[in-house]
Amino acid sequence: MLCVATLFLPVFVFSQEKPIVINEICWMGSANSANDEWVELFNPGQTAINLEGWILKTADDGIKINLKGEIPAKGFFLLERTDDNSAPDVKADLIYSGALSNNDENVILIDNSGNVIDQANFSAGWPNGNNKTKQTMERIVNGGPSPVSWPASNASRSDAGWQTSQIPGGTPKSANSSNNQEQITNNETSTIDLVRTTTTQSDANQSDRYSLHQAENVFINEIMPSPEGDDAENEWLELYNANNFAVDLAGWKIKDKIGATKTYIFPENTKISANRFLVLTRPQSKISLNNTGDGVELLNPSGQIIDSVDFEKAKQGQSLSRTASTWQWTATPTPEKENIITSTANLKTNTSTSSNA
Repeated sequence: MLCVATLFLPVFVFSQEKPIVINEICWMGSANSANDEWVELFNPGQTAINLEGWILKTADDGIKINLKGEIPAKGFFLLERTDDNSAPDVKADLIYSGALSNNDENVILIDNSGNVIDQANFSAGWPNGNNKTKQTMERIVNGGPSPVSWPASNASRSDAGWQTSQIPGGTPKSANSSNNQEQITNNETSTIDLVRTTTTQSDANQSDRYSLHQAENVFINEIMPSPEGDDAENEWLELYNANNFAVDLAGWKIKDKIGATKTYIFPENTKISANRFLVLTRPQSKISLNNTGDGVELLNPSGQIIDSVDFEKAKQGQSLSRTASTWQWTATPTPEKENIITSTANLKTNTSTSSNA
């Protein structure tokens, strides 16, 4: 008698047939506290859903939340840990206790009949999110799910359908970060390289090459518009690559907004390493920031605005630095290093990605 063993590989699927999905996870907390964790649900349907009797839990029962209340059609439901301060300026729909591991977790959504409705199973490790920059892990499709079924070739990918938020602090109760990945419909093979290009031994030196249009988790991190000494020599801009891989910036652009504006186009072979900084000086870029007020925009090769920041008046000797939730002037400039805030003066800025422009 011939016995045939059949191996079923997992295929990661989320579709609009699901009444509710786990949409964004802040597993790393905030710059203020590692306890500032939160989880966001999304209702892709056309009708509101009563969550009475539903449960959101981790597989190890470290978190077990009895849900209540209602999630509106095309709306979000925000669960914040311990208090309503985990997501600044965004009101929680429910407060819970318990903690998410920074190493791995399996988050499960169960309806009032005991059915598993959605699952974010990352027991092998969080594939997205950044503990250093406090960028969350979110569904790739903007605002919530669309019909996506990953083909068998991607079945081993635990990060299928997820990405690192382009915005530190994430997008609680609002649309997720945009990306340029095409939607992949059921039974359709992806034509987009979503992961590191497979290389042969002879091409090993190219293993960090990525599609420019897929690696957009790069942002403006710090600017120095009014340095001590000569502005023409000492002004600088800093970018940060929050991806876990190097990004080739060839064809990307950075420009100022006011006065005699200047656009700098990054030349060929300009790479920014994984989780590293890149400083661009004024003598190099020719970008002159007006001390009376200006702005900076970062654009990808397609001309989309990836990030921007505006300031009203520069502070002598201080840099404008990104924090987890806003921008601040600091008396401790840190080119090519993690930002250090030694000034408490908040700055009114306009930060945006292409999805919010």
